[in-house]
Amino acid sequence: MRVSGRLVRRYARALFEVAQESGAAAVVGADLGRIAQALADPALASVVLDPSSDRASKRRAFDAGVSLESPLLRTFVHFLLERRREDVLPALASAFAAEVDRAEGRVRGIVESGRALPEEERRALESALGASLGARVSLTVRVDPALVGGVRIEVGGRRLDATVPGRLAALREELLAAPLRQS
Repeated sequence: MRVSGRLVRRYARALFEVAQESGAAAVVGADLGRIAQALADPALASVVLDPSSDRASKRRAFDAGVSLESPLLRTFVHFLLERRREDVLPALASAFAAEVDRAEGRVRGIVESGRALPEEERRALESALGASLGARVSLTVRVDPALVGGVRIEVGGRRLDATVPGRLAALREELLAAPLRQS
């Protein structure tokens, strides 16, 4: 059964609020990464994520297969397993990270370029985007050799294509939409 993103966000928000109150948000975030990595193991995932497995087997398999530093997170995972909400676990790490970003006023994005961007260019892009979005922007750089020139940026649900092919396509659309005048 596929779990809704809204449900995952609700659990992530609740976990984040409790973790933040207890000063354990960083430890919980790191442990969530360990859970995601452990669930990549098909043997563990087949028991923990299988809806037909009994709760006790899921809990034993999880406790044996995942080493956590946070007692809070272990209790939270046991709660999810008891409620048969194990389907939330695979997406919980990214939803929790989004809650951390939201609390810190940070927006993550991706910048694609035909070449590796120097650190100062990436920081300048983050600064300019941050000023326009009113948030701290953290960009991940991806190199796409197919991009001849310029950059393509996706941040905050928006996409900016400032590549040469992107600019040419925009110009083409502009020209096609322009009214024709007779002289």
